[in-house]
Amino acid sequence: MRLQTVHTRRRERISSDEEERRRSGFEIETSFRFATHGDRAGRIDATAVVAGELVTDLAYGDAATIRLANVGRRRRKDNNDRGFWLDPSRDGG
Repeated sequence: MRLQTVHTRRRERISSDEEERRRSGFEIETSFRFATHGDRAGRIDATAVVAGELVTDLAYGDAATIRLANVGRRRRKDNNDRGFWLDPSRDGG
């Protein structure tokens, strides 16, 4: 599906951090949130039906926030152990 009215915004800094983290064995999870427009919802939901059978669910939003989260090493012992431990009582030094 070709989108004709897509606009992008330049990032504040250009970096290859995500690519480097993936290359060095980290799992990066992508998530998004559709923007809201006051009282109007930020997305429109629809379904595609062919011959009375559901083919797919669709969601369209004209704006969204995309987040990339580093959830840990890909080859960790327990795949349910996601994220990193933080110690707010230490300054890291």
